[in-house]
Amino acid sequence: MGDTTNPYKVEYAKSGRATCNGPCKRLIAKGELRLGSPMVFGEGVSYKWRHWGCITDLVLNNMRGKIERHGIDSALAGLEALRPEDRQRVQRWLDEGPLKEEPEQQEEEEETSEEEEAEEQEEEPAPSPVKTPKKRAPAPARASKRAAAKRREGGDDEEDEDYEPKAKRKATKRTRK
Repeated sequence: MGDTTNPYKVEYAKSGRATCNGPCKRLIAKGELRLGSPMVFGEGVSYKWRHWGCITDLVLNNMRGKIERHGIDSALAGLEALRPEDRQRVQRWLDEGPLKEEPEQQEEEEETSEEEEAEEQEEEPAPSPVKTPKKRAPAPARASKRAAAKRREGGDDEEDEDYEPKAKRKATKRTRK
């Protein structure tokens, strides 16, 4: 069981900047218990963080499999730094799965989300209908130079009789001195 592995990480959030990669997709508040799933990038390891309450059965089963293969000390880092009640909570989840023992946290999240929604609705004015700009009429077709020359040739105007289309220049090679 001494194989090296990239362990899952359990810790308290160091700052309030990490976003939960679980179903809620919200920021993880500073000091909140979170789980990091290891992600290997080249030769380094990074973590995708989740609120402890946002751990899915799939993640929990993967974590249990890693613990069975490598042992809890190699597969789950950070247990020793947790408060005793959180350490017990993690151990209960690993043994029995997510329990309905945390309705307080879920109720708090629901209350805050309802409050946040109410605040957002108050702050944002009712959306006004979007006015799309009218399409412009297409520009009238311009006659080509040849067509203009033909019209001039066929016209009766005296000015048009003297008109001669410009001769095209021959391409010349430039040489350096």
